[in-house]
Amino acid sequence: MNKSRKWREMALGAMIAGAVAATAAGVASCSHAQPAISQCAITTGHGYASGTQNVVAIAHPGQYVNVGNDNTTWYYPCNARNYVTAPKGGDRNNPMSVRTGTADGVPGMPVQVWTRVYWTPTQVDKDMPGFLAFCLKYGCAESSDQTDASVALNPHSSTPGWNDMLNENFGPAIDNATNDVIGQFKPTLWTDHAAWADLGTRIAQNLNAEFAKETGSSVPFFCGDSSTTKDCTQMVVEVSDVTPTDPAVRVLYNQQIAAEQALGVNAARLAAAQKLYGPYAQYFLGLQDLADQCKTCTIYVGAPNTIPAGK
Repeated sequence: MNKSRKWREMALGAMIAGAVAATAAGVASCSHAQPAISQCAITTGHGYASGTQNVVAIAHPGQYVNVGNDNTTWYYPCNARNYVTAPKGGDRNNPMSVRTGTADGVPGMPVQVWTRVYWTPTQVDKDMPGFLAFCLKYGCAESSDQTDASVALNPHSSTPGWNDMLNENFGPAIDNATNDVIGQFKPTLWTDHAAWADLGTRIAQNLNAEFAKETGSSVPFFCGDSSTTKDCTQMVVEVSDVTPTDPAVRVLYNQQIAAEQALGVNAARLAAAQKLYGPYAQYFLGLQDLADQCKTCTIYVGAPNTIPAGK
């Protein structure tokens, strides 16, 4: 083999080896993160090549970002969410009993407040790393993006860690925010449906302050559905029901309503009978009621003992 050919073969081998090495290096150091349109993704440094576990990339729903293969990407829900307090089918079924204010000498009424809270995790970039650190306490983030509908098989269509995060923080925050304002409402609140919207607004206004006690964060992690990447808006709270803590209160109230309705029905019935029977209206109504009460009775009107024998 001449020197020229040998040199060419050596050069070609070096080029191939270099290309393979470059490709391998590219595969080892280049990757991407792309959460589903319902998710956010936060990538942190991990391992020898990436050094400390600082946040290296943030991706909002559906975004594509380049990251290193030696990093870790965390995916979690980042769309419109809710937290429901309801007797059945909600995220929880045991709200705290709170007491309304007094009014006209009537003491406050112990009640339970049932709510729906509409919210979304913060998408403000500077606050998202704090939220991730908080939610990882519960294992609420996944290592891969959502690619199918298998989450629908989970309770409340969420992962166990996500549900744990909500149940440990939302319940106490909602109850405390409710207790902060319930004294501004009268004992009749549970029957005054028109006041429920105002109650929901006031609960929402206090909610982030109560969440701060739960999360230990000076910035809100839970925002309203109308939030943006620059602004965390107030959550919306809808009061779906207010019930007396003592079930006997509802029973007595229903009995009172039934009695009041009966008075109205009886007054209308008597007025109609007076047009037919004049001053004897009550007498004939009594006969009708007697006949209704005893369908098998033989009822005599007048003096039955004066009927001649054999007639």
